[in-house]
Amino acid sequence: MNEKLYEQLELSISKTRLDEYSKILKTQDKKIIFTYYILNSEIAKSLYIPLQNLEVALRNSIHNTLTTYYET
Repeated sequence: MNEKLYEQLELSISKTRLDEYSKILKTQDKKIIFTYYILNSEIAKSLYIPLQNLEVALRNSIHNTLTTYYET
């Protein structure tokens, strides 16, 4: 990976965040670090809608349960 490109990525993503990947992966290889950063982003993206649906279902269930409980 081009060193200049990685420096720009560090500025936009944050060096602190990328350093965490370096610690976890036990590597200084910028290509590996960035690859895992992208992989993590893709995993998070794939989970966003199911988690959002779960949150809405849970919130609605709590609301319905409390409404039923306090109406009696």
